[in-house]
Amino acid sequence: MTAGKTKLLKTLFAAIGSCGLVVTGLALTQKITFFFTLRQQDEDDLYDVYHSPWGDIAYTKTGKGKPLLLLHSMLLGADKSEWSREIVSALSETHTVYAIDLIGFGNSDKPSKPWTAYQYAQSIDCFIQDVIFEPVTI
Repeated sequence: MTAGKTKLLKTLFAAIGSCGLVVTGLALTQKITFFFTLRQQDEDDLYDVYHSPWGDIAYTKTGKGKPLLLLHSMLLGADKSEWSREIVSALSETHTVYAIDLIGFGNSDKPSKPWTAYQYAQSIDCFIQDVIFEPVTI
């Protein structure tokens, strides 16, 4: 084997090894993220379910007053628990607070394909019309 082939093989093995380490690191990061997200959810946290035309939407409702709808982020592992109990408790002193898990997140149904912003807007509008029944602050 020539010196050029040996050098090429060493470079190739180093590149393949580096790619393997990157993929393993990303997979491990995702597993850790899911672990902490699931751990964050209280198993005794009760929620209601709205049966929308697109699937079940999990939500909580607390307090009395003008309705306030809390939406979570669109990041991996996001759900209604992004809103801490302290925040919801403080807001529920003056509002009826709804916190929902959008379709594809938390305890809501998971769609078979990615959703568009328009589909999320439609599902939120249906939730407001069918569950809250009045104008709401989001």
